Amino acid sequence: MGVIEDKNGLYVFCIAEKKSWKSESIYFAGKIRELIFLPYREMILVAAEVPLNLRPIKENLLMHQKVIGSFLKTSDAVFPFSFGHVVMSHREAASLLQRLYPQLKNMSPHIRGKIEVGLKVIGKKDWLLKMIMENQLVPLEQPTSMKERIKLGEMAEHFFVTLRKQFEVNFHQHLSLVAEQSRMNSILTETMLLNTSYLIKKEEETAFDHLVEKLCEPWKDQADFLYTGPWPAYNFVDISLHEEKSS
Repeated sequence: MGVIEDKNGLYVFCIAEKKSWKSESIYFAGKIRELIFLPYREMILVAAEVPLNLRPIKENLLMHQKVIGSFLKTSDAVFPFSFGHVVMSHREAASLLQRLYPQLKNMSPHIRGKIEVGLKVIGKKDWLLKMIMENQLVPLEQPTSMKERIKLGEMAEHFFVTLRKQFEVNFHQHLSLVAEQSRMNSILTETMLLNTSYLIKKEEETAFDHLVEKLCEPWKDQADFLYTGPWPAYNFVDISLHEEKSS
């Protein structure tokens, strides 16, 4: 196996089911680098040698996604790593692949031939403000007591919980019925009304896209929709990277 230079490490992009591969160069971490493939049985670990002070700048993040995406097109199952996973040697990377192999083998049937797509719904501020006024959540006079402020805060929280539940029923429940798997993700901003991920078969991507478009169309004046993908199964793969310690 190759020797890694001092102050460099091996950046892990993903592990994929792939029986053959070809050498490839990428521009990553400030220079042209060769992708490194470490095989074990029907799987390979995809990596590149990088400096240990690798930074999460836009160019590096985009290349991280691009490399994983390229294997999504040619591999039946792809297990992506989050940005920034670096090991210290080829030996450590090979050991990682062999250690993870049993759990990846068990997960493969659940993600093989499938992709992930995501849907975020962001309420338009003008519409949300109108809804808040209609629900009398903006008082004519500023509340003076702590009790009044707490009550107003509780009413506002209940309003957003109810609104998000409405979008869950109108969107998530419909999409979950036709997806292989689905999940609700954390709400990231105050105006976000829905944040969901779906695992679907590759051949059903177009039909799923049309369903999302059909569901979103009646709400385009009330909300903005961010529909992303295809991605590897980030939200549907749970890989334990922690090695069990012997007593």
